[in-house]
Amino acid sequence: ELLLTTAEPLIEPKHKCSHNWTQIFVHSAAKTSGKYYDRRTATRDTWASEALKHHMRVTFVLAYHKNPDSNESQEIQRNITTESEKYGDILQFGFVDAYYNLTLKAISLLNWVSKQCLVNDYVIKTDDDIVVNTERLRQRIDKKAFKSGITGYMAKGVDTKPPRNANSNWYMPSDVYPLDRYPPYLLGAAYVMSTDIIDKLYRFAMNASILPVLRIDDLYLTGFVSQTAGIDRYDDQEFPNHGSDVSQVCDVNVCRLYDYVSYHGCHTGNNVRHLWNSWKNTTINSCLPYEHSVSELYLTKDEPLIQPKHKCSHNWTQIFVHSAAKSSGKYYDRRTATRDTWASEALKHHMKRNITTESDKYGDILEFGFVDAYYNLTFKAISLLNWISKECLVNDYVIKTDDDIVVNTERLRQRKYKMAFKSGITGDMYRGSARRDKDGRNYIPYDVYPNNNSISYTFGYFQIISTDIIDNMYKTIIIDNDDAVLKVEDFYMTGVITHRANLPVHNDPGEYDLVLDIGCGSGNITQTIGDILKVKQIYGIDVDKEMIGFATQNHCKPYIQYFAQDFGADWDVLAPELRALEGKVDLIF
Repeated sequence: ELLLTTAEPLIEPKHKCSHNWTQIFVHSAAKTSGKYYDRRTATRDTWASEALKHHMRVTFVLAYHKNPDSNESQEIQRNITTESEKYGDILQFGFVDAYYNLTLKAISLLNWVSKQCLVNDYVIKTDDDIVVNTERLRQRIDKKAFKSGITGYMAKGVDTKPPRNANSNWYMPSDVYPLDRYPPYLLGAAYVMSTDIIDKLYRFAMNASILPVLRIDDLYLTGFVSQTAGIDRYDDQEFPNHGSDVSQVCDVNVCRLYDYVSYHGCHTGNNVRHLWNSWKNTTINSCLPYEHSVSELYLTKDEPLIQPKHKCSHNWTQIFVHSAAKSSGKYYDRRTATRDTWASEALKHHMKRNITTESDKYGDILEFGFVDAYYNLTFKAISLLNWISKECLVNDYVIKTDDDIVVNTERLRQRKYKMAFKSGITGDMYRGSARRDKDGRNYIPYDVYPNNNSISYTFGYFQIISTDIIDNMYKTIIIDNDDAVLKVEDFYMTGVITHRANLPVHNDPGEYDLVLDIGCGSGNITQTIGDILKVKQIYGIDVDKEMIGFATQNHCKPYIQYFAQDFGADWDVLAPELRALEGKVDLIF
């Protein structure tokens, strides 16, 4: 029977494996109607379609329907050929498609992959009652989170015991395997194989003189064959297996799918569509709780996806600008405006900045491997602490800002030379307790953080951190932390953690301006150009051409108006207003 696995396929997919595309092989059955065809259609309509956005292709792996000579099988084969011509996503082998031939199908796939797909680092095998989170899978592949070997959900509990009931699909006679426990193996619903082990796995699987060929494919390949071949297997909780109770599996809290690579158990196409559509009607922010789990913290230990071109050095102060992983729209515009303005001038004062994206062009990016979302800002801050502790302790201070900031880098350098910053965190301090307003995005539920005492913390838009406290802060969060990790970043990092670690937080009055929606001459705060000389940064800047004109007409010079609207600072408009003040103020901008 093993020789059947060496035969050429009856049908091959239209798109061959290529270096830039990850292949997902979905085991299906040779039916062109009913649940198997419906599952394939549902998969194409949902996660397989989205997979293309992440440079992944789905191929359905079939064998031949029953007796090749029967009229029914020939009709089904014609339909499969038509399906293949329409979608180009079928790989079909020439033996009978039956449950107890799944091992032959798996070995045949190994043989085909060894000839066609070793250009990839990984291939993924799944069943057809699966929903795959292709975005999460791509993230983990890109940051090389899968090791050499096979990664999936390790069999536990009853799955590790050989069933002796002859009526069971997984029946294991004691004369075939007499022991009470199986070797470690991965359940076959979904697993990732590194391609460096494919040849070895195939050779050992084909050697029946060493090992009898069992008909339980996942147990045979990822258990007995892998153990004999010395291939590593890894248990990964992002590949959960939920059995076969559809009512239990598919009526799930869909927010859980954000935490998984694959989700197994939706046995009809409608179940797959319902689960997928329900999930896609959520957002990651609407699903996230108000605190991070301890297990999530381990994401902050991972190596960055991208690191900046210039490493930290003693003579250069680092300014880390928190931005969002978007390559168009306001976040990209903010980074470009920052590069064109104060970040460019920062180089004169021996400073440089790290932002996120456009790494090849600018070399100023530090990117971490988790989802970029507002409620993951705490992750980003903790990951930055970890990176700084390894790369940037040669500096006395590091500066963290948001991306809607203008920094007076000369003023910052002057104060640093004067040793004006103390050990600890310096910034625009606020003293207050946890926010309990349920409609606010800084809401912290009482059951997550019951402490109502006021604590001092600095607003997150601009902070100066002395590097002598970095290790202590990181250790307090990762090692000594038995409490919830809050998603309100500035309150948690510079308030809760510094208080717990007994680290100083300093107010720096007069050096910061938080400017929100103010109007010239309206009775609210207005900002003179001269004041720019006195502060290290201005927050929420967006220059509005009409407001500059309004300020001019109403004799507000040398007043300039700043707004915290969607960023879009028009520097061409701003520059003439500043130049008009030449000789009136000693302006450096």
